[in-house]
Amino acid sequence: MSTAVIVCVALALAGGLAWWVYRFEASRERQPMPCDAVLDAVFAQGSATKSDVELLPLLLKHRRECLGDPVFVDQVRRLLLSIQRVDQARALLKDAEWQGTFKPDELKAQLAWVDLTAAHMAWSDGDEAKAKTIRAGAVAVTDSLRERWPEWSVPYRILEEADGFVWVKSPSDPRTDYLQLERQARRRVWTGAWVRSLQDWQPLVFVFLVAAIGLLALGAGLRGAFAARELTRLDVSPIASAQTGYVKLEGKLQAPARGPVLMSPYSEKPVVWYEVATVSGFKSSGTQYDRSEAPFVVRDASGEAVVVPTGITVRTRHTAGQLGGTFGTKTVKRVHERVLQAGDEVCVLGELTDETGPNGNRLRTLKVAGNGRRLLVSNYSEAQLVFTERLWLWVGLGVNAASILVLLWSYQQRYHVIALPGLLR
Repeated sequence: MSTAVIVCVALALAGGLAWWVYRFEASRERQPMPCDAVLDAVFAQGSATKSDVELLPLLLKHRRECLGDPVFVDQVRRLLLSIQRVDQARALLKDAEWQGTFKPDELKAQLAWVDLTAAHMAWSDGDEAKAKTIRAGAVAVTDSLRERWPEWSVPYRILEEADGFVWVKSPSDPRTDYLQLERQARRRVWTGAWVRSLQDWQPLVFVFLVAAIGLLALGAGLRGAFAARELTRLDVSPIASAQTGYVKLEGKLQAPARGPVLMSPYSEKPVVWYEVATVSGFKSSGTQYDRSEAPFVVRDASGEAVVVPTGITVRTRHTAGQLGGTFGTKTVKRVHERVLQAGDEVCVLGELTDETGPNGNRLRTLKVAGNGRRLLVSNYSEAQLVFTERLWLWVGLGVNAASILVLLWSYQQRYHVIALPGLLR
């Protein structure tokens, strides 16, 4: 399974999941209600020129048909409290409770607003003890709401108003910054507040990134499993008697008998194969690879085969590099070199062909298989290679499992722990 296929499939699946989240989020948006037209007509035409006392009757005319609309009830409650009609506001919320307009905690928040107005009225009438008792009850309820729903903005606004009463704190007393507390609560991860506070395109990006990481890890793990199976399934064949096809060989590397000695560009040592990666450019955007294409030889006690390194996969313990500096004629941020050297004991997987050369000599060649199976040359032992591939498997499965758990936890936190109307978010 090629890396390009794994990346494409992972990104496609992650994009599909993100699209599903987009559709699901859109379905949860508050839909227009019939009473929205009533609110638009009343406030669009009269809010600038009419007082709350004049606006209130225009809304109350529609009380019966709009009592089930939380936006309508919230607006009527605001107007009633602005003109200090506390008893009417309580009666309105009592009817809304029977109607099932609000969820229980939303109703508690609505009643807390009413209690604050009642406390202020009691203080204005000179009954400070009653005012403090009512306020304390409203603050206690609101604190419990804030503790339960740390990212919900309404409790912070209620507490900010409760602290703003002149008979509670003098202007010189330190004030609690509830806006800052709300911001801190929204950044908390383990409480689920951060997930629940995501808005607009943020849930899509979050799901896409988590899913993509998990799927890429799963792809890497499965690729490691296939590679480990491939290594253990094939038996080592003597080069001279190996059947043509995909084989596993072991032997020593040698340079070709004829031709110039191959030198590595960075370490300037004689090698049979090299790859040099140079990183340069803005934010390391320019990465260039220089790989040797000259064939080399693998030999065992029975014979030898020529390795054609086009498309080769190399696992080598011979590496070198530097961070920053000059390489050749240009300044680079990083240089990394990998090489294979003559005399290395190697494990080789590849497609073996057996042909007769122009002079009648037998020519055995290893290359990338026509069906895409890799040409692997490594100076690590087979046991070390199998361990590395299986490690990729377990790490990939672990990261994939973690991403699934994160997505399930996020789904639970966002869609089942709290589901408040857009009005009260």
